[in-house]
Amino acid sequence: MALTACGDGRSQRDEAISTPSRQTTILTLDPIGTVQADHADDSSRPTGTVPVDQVRWEPCDRLECATVSVPLRYGPDGTAATDERLQLALVRKPASGPAAGTIFVNPGGPGASGLNFIRAGFDLGPEIGSRFHLVGFDPRGVGDSAGLRCGRSVRPGPRADSSPDSEGEQRLLEAEARSVADQCARLDGQLVANISTSIAARDLERLRLAVGDETLTYYGLSYGTVLGLRYAELHPENVGHMVLDGVVDPGLDLQALLRLQAAAFEEAFIELDGRCGTPLLARCPDGGLVTAFDRLMDRLEAQGPIDGFGPTELSYAALIALYSPDLWPLLARGLVDAADSDVATLQALHDRLTGAVQFTSYAAYLCQDSPVPGGPEQWRSFADDLATLAPRFGATVANELLACVHWPSTGLDRPAPIEAAGAGPILVIGTTGDPATPLIGAQQVAETLDSARLVVVEGFHHTAIGYNSCVAEIVRRYLIDSTLPAPNTRCSQDGEELLDDSTG
Repeated sequence: MALTACGDGRSQRDEAISTPSRQTTILTLDPIGTVQADHADDSSRPTGTVPVDQVRWEPCDRLECATVSVPLRYGPDGTAATDERLQLALVRKPASGPAAGTIFVNPGGPGASGLNFIRAGFDLGPEIGSRFHLVGFDPRGVGDSAGLRCGRSVRPGPRADSSPDSEGEQRLLEAEARSVADQCARLDGQLVANISTSIAARDLERLRLAVGDETLTYYGLSYGTVLGLRYAELHPENVGHMVLDGVVDPGLDLQALLRLQAAAFEEAFIELDGRCGTPLLARCPDGGLVTAFDRLMDRLEAQGPIDGFGPTELSYAALIALYSPDLWPLLARGLVDAADSDVATLQALHDRLTGAVQFTSYAAYLCQDSPVPGGPEQWRSFADDLATLAPRFGATVANELLACVHWPSTGLDRPAPIEAAGAGPILVIGTTGDPATPLIGAQQVAETLDSARLVVVEGFHHTAIGYNSCVAEIVRRYLIDSTLPAPNTRCSQDGEELLDDSTG
């Protein structure tokens, strides 16, 4: 489901159990295009590590592509612990004028493709684009950067019911979760054991060195904010400019994160139902969204899937619609159509969410960014608790990551607040009505960081850049002039910059 994904939906993700159709080596991929990596001189490499690759960019589809080698394993001090290497794939939109440096972008997921994000047209406006190269990259285990082989083929038909109401459904759900984890252990065990956001942050440092920038300039969206925070924790002295948009609190363990999201999605759905008939949602099914959703869910539970569209697919379709007001009318129309057994619109919403991130890449980071306590029975109890907290979405939010119980390794990272003492001022952006990354995450992170400035955005989109002119202007001033907004700055839904003394 990729609850914190900002990907564009080009990468197929699923919970398939069968053998993948594409075979590749675990540790390396062929370079994109004709790229060959050189080595930088000794002054540009971390002491005690293997040489840092210096990027050589080659044209690719009106952009530029490259690869950079990184160690498979790092020691505690960040030096290479092995001679085995991974090839990380990068794509660059070159600056249109004289370049002052590079902005690295990560769209979240975790596990979303930074290559696809840039190729889909993400930018930060013409003035920033004239002065900075914009670089997207696939983190290790994702897409073209030694992407995981497990879970690539599409399993036909509906998925197991993620909110089981019988022992048979529960057993099927647990069997699928165990199977996908076992497949990853079998096909990708060595790589899976070396995936976490802190490890990806060490890779990001090598990417910074590879492009030759003195400090890191970074824009992280959604779960990409955790990558930025982990980098700032490891390399505070190298943080130049960092924007965190749609913030995930790294102090939350996996279950606390899912609990926060489940409650936020449930509340957002009920509030959305109350907007029926307003300009934001002019047309709704008879009785409203909640009534239509519950009616359809009951039908799917009692009579079975419609054209392969079952209870889990319905939950995912509703969840992705809560990411953006642009999708609200599609959800309403889909629920109307489903009364006549036409689930095409709802299926398209479901596919938009599940296409954003390959499930196993998503799970590899979430399962290993936090310890996963207990076994299947404990997770079942956790899912029951979330179902009580959020009756429509809680079980689905929990059980999507049931595979973590069986994952080859968990808890490579330890959740904790990040201070990043010594880092340059970090710009933190949170949106009031974002259920995927609730505002409290941005507020907590801004309070914990040694130097940060929080901007609160009124609105309902998941992440703010591209939807709000006030945010765009604040980001422009910060990245170009190093100017922070005034304390307690808010951006109105209409793009007006405001001051609100009640905001911390």
